[in-house]
Amino acid sequence: MRRLLIASTLLAVGMPVAAAGPSLTTRLFVERAQPGRSLRLAPVPRRLRSGDRIVVVVAVPAGIGARLVQPVPHALRFTGALREHVAVSVDGGLTFGTLGALTVAGSRGGERAARADDVTHLRWALTAAPSRLSFRAMVR
Repeated sequence: MRRLLIASTLLAVGMPVAAAGPSLTTRLFVERAQPGRSLRLAPVPRRLRSGDRIVVVVAVPAGIGARLVQPVPHALRFTGALREHVAVSVDGGLTFGTLGALTVAGSRGGERAARADDVTHLRWALTAAPSRLSFRAMVR
């Protein structure tokens, strides 16, 4: 049941966008490694397992020139962006910056450097040209 719930959560990943504007398309893929072959992407199966590596790809049509914020679904652990110019948040989307510049509360008090698995939101600066934005994550 948990696997089906994770798959349903991932398939519901969407991008918030103004109702009157162009729509964004989000596609999910699973990274599959095969011995002696290069990594390949496969469509997301109906059932996912903890540890499956996911690539989220957002197709942005022409005409959207703004900032786009993408929450990382709770069922996923962010592992990296596939584009240099992405800002991350580790506080629920309140503040953004580079991963190396952000801190979170440490388990023994004080602060520690933020890690990829602390990321809750991603933010991209968009141009008016069409583009594809993507990030990698792992199923928790």
